[in-house]
Amino acid sequence: MRRQAWDFAQYSARYTVVFCLCLQFIMPACVCGEDVLLSAVGKRRQIVAQPVPQPGDDSGSVFVLADRMQIRRLQTAKEYLQAEEPKYDQAVELLQLVLNDNEDRFFYPDAEDRTRFRSLKAEANRLLGEMPEEGLRKYRLQFSADANEILKEAVAKNDIARIAELTRRFLHTSEGMEGAYRLGAWHMNQSEPLAAALWFDRMHSLSNEAKKWEPHLSLRRAASWYRAGFEVKARDALLDLKTSQRDETTIRVGGFDYELFDQESNAIDWLKKTLDMIAGSGLAGENDWVTFRLTPTRNAILKPAVETVSTKWTQATLATDQLELWNERADSSAIQQELPAILNRLKAQHGKSQAPLPLPAPQPFVVGDTVFTRTLATVKAFDLMTGKPKWESICDQALFELLLSPHGDGIGANRQALLSRLLNDRLWSDANYAHLSSDGELLFAVDHSGMTTTSLPHDENFHSRDTNILSAFDLKQGTLQTQMGGKPGITLASIPVELPVAGRFFLSSPLALGGEYFTLTEVRGELRLMSFRLKSGEPEITWDQPLVAPQFKIDSHDPIRRLSGVMISYADGILVCPTDAGAVVALDASNRTLLWGYDLTAKNGNQPNPPVLPRPPVPFPPPNPRPTVSWADPVATLVDGKAMLTSRYSNQLHCIGLMDGKLNWKAPRGDSRYVLGCVDGRVLLLGASGVRALKMEDGKPVWDVKVGVEKIAGRGFIMDGKAYVPKTNSEIAVIDIAKGELINNLPMPAGSPPGNIISTRGLILSQTVDQLSVFPLPKE
Repeated sequence: MRRQAWDFAQYSARYTVVFCLCLQFIMPACVCGEDVLLSAVGKRRQIVAQPVPQPGDDSGSVFVLADRMQIRRLQTAKEYLQAEEPKYDQAVELLQLVLNDNEDRFFYPDAEDRTRFRSLKAEANRLLGEMPEEGLRKYRLQFSADANEILKEAVAKNDIARIAELTRRFLHTSEGMEGAYRLGAWHMNQSEPLAAALWFDRMHSLSNEAKKWEPHLSLRRAASWYRAGFEVKARDALLDLKTSQRDETTIRVGGFDYELFDQESNAIDWLKKTLDMIAGSGLAGENDWVTFRLTPTRNAILKPAVETVSTKWTQATLATDQLELWNERADSSAIQQELPAILNRLKAQHGKSQAPLPLPAPQPFVVGDTVFTRTLATVKAFDLMTGKPKWESICDQALFELLLSPHGDGIGANRQALLSRLLNDRLWSDANYAHLSSDGELLFAVDHSGMTTTSLPHDENFHSRDTNILSAFDLKQGTLQTQMGGKPGITLASIPVELPVAGRFFLSSPLALGGEYFTLTEVRGELRLMSFRLKSGEPEITWDQPLVAPQFKIDSHDPIRRLSGVMISYADGILVCPTDAGAVVALDASNRTLLWGYDLTAKNGNQPNPPVLPRPPVPFPPPNPRPTVSWADPVATLVDGKAMLTSRYSNQLHCIGLMDGKLNWKAPRGDSRYVLGCVDGRVLLLGASGVRALKMEDGKPVWDVKVGVEKIAGRGFIMDGKAYVPKTNSEIAVIDIAKGELINNLPMPAGSPPGNIISTRGLILSQTVDQLSVFPLPKE
């Protein structure tokens, strides 16, 4: 593989242009009337970059609020609708401008109450839906033609994304209603009942337009609410169904007549018998680990393997086979002897530290018969059955620059210090680098983020950056398919090249959903949700939504957030985005609107300081003798309509409603480091010495199981009612979740040190900082 030399350059002139454009469009809006509002084409945001509130202080906010232009449109439309003689034509045009925007934002519905946020688009849709029939008639007269054109195109191409766009913009037209019905049915077929229920509920709320979809609408609405676990809502939908039928005792669905239930008490039993009419499909490949914590819900609950295979192998992941290929003159065997010596010093330091043993950052990912993992500078693929390497692709040249730099001034003179920092970051701290993701065809990895140091000689490869690169590799061959990000004005091999979406810092590898990829990025001090599709290998942005404006920049000012691996969680059509900046934001993936924002810093007490990163040995300063310990990751765990939130900004576990973002309960973190999973009505938390369980209903303690004098060595998994967690003495502790008892300690095969463990096909895969081991699940 050829050596790639990247030369980064920045352009500042564009910011002057942006500032002038903002003045051009915002200033007239402040002094002119409705004509300017209706004709303005500028769409500039107000970024509210306020400090993260301290305990007891709710005056600040990191949420990105709507710009004045959009708020003024909403307010003016409301005034037109509330006038003695409503101006429907002007009002609907203003509201449609809000709905046409690709982005949604929060705003304060009450200017005096700065603790409540609401989605701008949700408010615009509410105002449209509450208009009398005269207003709705004028709205449809203006916009039905545009909606019909989109619907015809989307149906002809079977384009679900285009149908979603139709409903986002024109829900209150007949075409928008048809799109909503199609989306609800699609989500049911994708086994996403909550997302389906929300779409069917939106249709039901528009009662006049919804009548022509009965009885199918109420039946599907009831079925989706029931499958999502909301029996009361399902029963209400069934009562609406019976009311809509009036004196009819049967309904006709799919060419067959079905007797309706006779009493309210029999409604749910009747529904159970007819669910086969609207059955959803299951998910394939459920035990493939294609993303962090197995599934988009980040709740790794495994089914027992139907067939257990027998294989055992171990591969080193510290050294790289690509050094000689990267530089033909390199004596790779001699140079790479430095790495084990530095790693041994780092292990010794972490072992002596008073802080809990840090979890390894790398962990294996599995697609079919292939295991994928990160090394210090590459992505490497192994055959699951034999351990034979399949391919290795260079991602980030920082390691090679260090290993090949001559001794002497500058980088070479600081080789040991830089290598120590690089190893420490990538083997223990940098989840953003370590976590891969896949859609079954491509493998995604984040690279070129720099290192968490500014005290050594300046060099682009080693210093913290405000941009990085997202790379996509072919799963079978490991060939690089596409890259995006990096600094504007990149030069590749002296030829001016700028990668797509340059200027962004990717906070995680993307989550793949239905041919679309969702990831969190930061650009110019604003944290954004970005989704894209790949067309002929080139990324096409489909959604670029601002979420929050963090207090600290992503480069050297906030080294922890750049390493956290801020993965998006997804369930039932809802995207939950932990920002690792003190806030969590949820969005409706289909409707592309903001649902809620949750402030993890407001009035929760017992606030920790940001945790201290594990430190490498001298010449860097020694580790803090009393480091602050917090949650190991900010990823949200979604289960049964709830979101379990962890954050370095709070020493508590927050359980909030997935649909409304309302707090259900909070529980102290104790010595727990991360959420192992949620199963059987319990939340399992993994700490340094064991596992404890809380009731999912109210957060009250259920049991606390210690694993002995040994410590937990990595992340574990849940399977068949048991929790499996690795221990430092090369055993796997097995805990009965129902009883809260340690029932076994399974020995790992010789030569298989403990680390982060996953399971597939009856095999255990254990990843440490320098080894990957595969062996059969030991018999209990």
